[in-house]
Amino acid sequence: PRAGGEPLYLKLTADSEEKLRSAVERIKQMIGPNVLKAHMSSAVCTVGIEPTAGFDSVAEIQGAEGEFLAHIKQTSGIDEIRIRGRGALPPHNDPMEPLHVYIGAATTEPVQAAHALVENLLET
Repeated sequence: PRAGGEPLYLKLTADSEEKLRSAVERIKQMIGPNVLKAHMSSAVCTVGIEPTAGFDSVAEIQGAEGEFLAHIKQTSGIDEIRIRGRGALPPHNDPMEPLHVYIGAATTEPVQAAHALVENLLET
């Protein structure tokens, strides 16, 4: 983690899974194998709501005590689900990004399952 306890994120993209895995391995060689947590597959679901006074869109998406996101994570088998962008909680509240739900996992199938669940949640 950087000063202040916040982790540093590095986003890698590639046009094939083979190239992505190769890049991850090269980074592990440079910084050490136990430092890097890789999501080989990820998706983003844009919320489509701007932060508004009097309406907590993040709380509505998370559910009481995060139960909606926890259910999606447990049901789909993903590694990570997080709300990011304008209106999200620090350190994921980048004012330059629209409010969105990030989904990450080691493989594509759980990401696709979680993406469908998040889209359904956002439509309700």
